[in-house]
Amino acid sequence: PLFRSHGIALPDIFTDPSHAELFHWKLSTSQVPSPFNVILSFGPVVPDGYGICYNPRQDLTLFGVSSMRSCGFTDSGRMAGAIERALLDMQQMVTKSNL
Repeated sequence: PLFRSHGIALPDIFTDPSHAELFHWKLSTSQVPSPFNVILSFGPVVPDGYGICYNPRQDLTLFGVSSMRSCGFTDSGRMAGAIERALLDMQQMVTKSNL
């Protein structure tokens, strides 16, 4: 690494276990707006995580959900279903409250 080639010691914060925990993002999301009805996607940033890309359109929002098959407990289909159920619950709540 570059810091070592300059004789600089790695700061303690980078070897502290909390640093690894802090940057282990199991959920990586991003809005990727496009004027076209396309589903865009990117992969998760950690092996046991999800990559969720969304494209908001006028009357709908398109989602791309990804995970690694090598991880035994991530499941893109199950996550997509959970997102759909959450959105339907929000729609029902807003509809019932006349907002």
